[in-house]
Amino acid sequence: MTAKAGHDSSGVMLGGVYRDESETQHEAAAVGYRLIGPALADVNLPDDPIVIADFGAANGNNSLRPLNLALDSLSNRKVLVLHTDLPNNDFATLFDVVEHSPDSYLRDRSGVFPLVSGRSFYERVLPESTLTFGWSSSALHWLSSAPGPIPDHFFVHRSADRSAVDAYHQRSQQDWSAFLAHRAAELVSGGGLVIVDVLRDDDGLMGAEALFQCLADTLAEEHANGRITDDEFARVVYPTWFRSVADIEEPFAPRFACDAGELELLDCVTTTLADPFAALLTSDDVGAYAAKHSGFLRAFLTPSFESALDPARDSTAKTTLLDGVWRRTAELIAGAPRSVAPAYKLSAVRIRKV
Repeated sequence: MTAKAGHDSSGVMLGGVYRDESETQHEAAAVGYRLIGPALADVNLPDDPIVIADFGAANGNNSLRPLNLALDSLSNRKVLVLHTDLPNNDFATLFDVVEHSPDSYLRDRSGVFPLVSGRSFYERVLPESTLTFGWSSSALHWLSSAPGPIPDHFFVHRSADRSAVDAYHQRSQQDWSAFLAHRAAELVSGGGLVIVDVLRDDDGLMGAEALFQCLADTLAEEHANGRITDDEFARVVYPTWFRSVADIEEPFAPRFACDAGELELLDCVTTTLADPFAALLTSDDVGAYAAKHSGFLRAFLTPSFESALDPARDSTAKTTLLDGVWRRTAELIAGAPRSVAPAYKLSAVRIRKV
């Protein structure tokens, strides 16, 4: 199974479902907010219109606050805001969010114009030397394609298969270098990037392994009872790699250099995001707590998992099967909620074109 960068093998988040179940990603994005001002502080702003970009926009909901902060630093300038994602992203929801959300960056502003590009952020999306600022959150862990099956787990970081782990790590570093090379070409001199993503810490963990294991156990149950076939079970993967600080820093030695120019890594801030649904545990609402976490997994993994199912299954059969997977995952979470509660490791980096 392959998966295009930004989402999944079909390239699509679940539209309104993702919007409604993305509290975790929304809270994670805040880690990078304080880097936005500095990313714009040192750049000699080009003539209007200035271009800023949102790489891996999904439905745009989690990009409104950071883009507002960027625009605050560009007051009274004409700005093109480019949202990028794969061609079959739910751009209808994105347009609706940007146009109608009370938090939209269009509120009380003139001279700001939203645009979209239906391309992977591992490709060129802008002409050379046109981008002043780029933002990306909870997106760059998605691989440009899954390099192959993972024999013993859907999540490569829980796999003991060395060849699978090495293949996913290598693809991740290739993708990271490709992303940087294209941004080096697109950025103006002094232009900046701020990137927030999940981090694997020095212990090799990213903080949600127990939560993911509930899903892995559910998939194993469905395979054992025959509802998921051998071939389908082998194809079910989460096409991702969560980078460590060493992975992030590797291309900068001390600068990332390519034909288009050089980038320098100025900040790499690491932190932990506490369980975003912990209040439900405090109030002993275990069912709601489990449903929230299962819904979070469902929103970003359903398309990848659905694409792994036999094409001979009709859409109703696929939906029924996966509804059962998310329901059983919630039951396992509810059975031991405190032992599976996540604490996400995060990184926020600031990069500048020299």
